Amino acid sequence: MNFYQCNKEHPKVGVLLGDHAGIGPEITAKMFHKLGGSLECIPVVIASYPIFLKEMELFAPEQIQNIRLISDPDEAEWDSKTIYFIDLPGFRSEDIPAGEITSEAGRLMVRAFEVSLDYAVKKKIDGILLCPLRKESMVLYNPQYPSEFPLFDDMLGVQRMGCVKRAGPRYYDCIVGHVPLREVPDKITEEAIRHSVVQMHDSMKKFGIEHPRIGISALNPHAGQGGDIGDDEIKVITPAIQKLCMEGYDVYGPYPADTMTISAERENLYGLIYMFHDQLLVCLKSAHMDDNIAYFVHPHINFPMASMGHGCAPDIAGKGIANEANMCFCIVDFTDVLKGK
Repeated sequence: MNFYQCNKEHPKVGVLLGDHAGIGPEITAKMFHKLGGSLECIPVVIASYPIFLKEMELFAPEQIQNIRLISDPDEAEWDSKTIYFIDLPGFRSEDIPAGEITSEAGRLMVRAFEVSLDYAVKKKIDGILLCPLRKESMVLYNPQYPSEFPLFDDMLGVQRMGCVKRAGPRYYDCIVGHVPLREVPDKITEEAIRHSVVQMHDSMKKFGIEHPRIGISALNPHAGQGGDIGDDEIKVITPAIQKLCMEGYDVYGPYPADTMTISAERENLYGLIYMFHDQLLVCLKSAHMDDNIAYFVHPHINFPMASMGHGCAPDIAGKGIANEANMCFCIVDFTDVLKGK
């Protein structure tokens, strides 16, 4: 049993389109075209109806008759065909052109978060699944929100909302996220490593992993090669791992980043923590572009939130060529988590 299991046969899932100027509306429409009638959840889309309807007309016209506009998630009841929709008024599609960075697109993303988080806290929906965001539009609207993480912190009254990615049987994270590469080494500290390991350990426990075994990558090529090409492993990473082991965490490493997945197979490691963003995502997206999902995690949040395993793809937005495979995977995986599968 996992922590997020809601003991409902058909949980209510709030579906957010993310950046309405990105591919979120398109892949959601395509998902309903492909999976409509077979979903085991009650989908409640919380977005701009005019923008979504345009995409439905293009990619899922047969599903338009199944859309039911409602004003509150309490109105949504199980029906294998119905797509429930809560419109966010006050937005015009012409003000949010496909592929463009605009303050209006940012305002719409923030508004969708405000509404859906309120529903989740009040238990009107069982979880939130969001399509990719465009951070440039968010920060253009509100400089306090350069990403979803400070927004979650602000709206939920927490600190250091985290994220753990899941693909296959493994869970993934990185120590340092969206910062310039030249700043990465200074941000790899024993405290930062400990925070990521504790977050990974606790998240895996919530997902039902009884004894999390966690591998940690090196920063430098060949794990520093004994200090010849970097001493971060000697001075910071290895001491942090040793201290965590003394605290009782089942942690191993540091492994050379380019072969850590091989070590994970051999040593039965199911939590993998890389040092920085691209170390993790080059590995993850190369092997699991269509079947990875990012779960937002925090010890004080008791409902699941998750996002697609890819970006908003502004370069192809509005062209009708976006691949919905990851969206289809994510809504099924998210529903399975809520159902305790």
